[in-house]
Amino acid sequence: INGTLKVRFELGTTSKSKPVAGLDDLLLLLVEHWARDEHVFPTEDDRHYVATILLFQSYTGCRPAEFVH
Repeated sequence: INGTLKVRFELGTTSKSKPVAGLDDLLLLLVEHWARDEHVFPTEDDRHYVATILLFQSYTGCRPAEFVH
């Protein structure tokens, strides 16, 4: 960011650390989904779809809408 916008809005050029999910977070999500979740899905295939989307997201870093639509 160089130029007048940097000066006008007092923008910085240093990067900030962003929280990311790790392997432990994925394990907690999957345990919650398979063992503790009491939600009723229209079909049991939907429960498999949710777990599959979670795994694909963790492997590829894609957003949820990229898999659903």
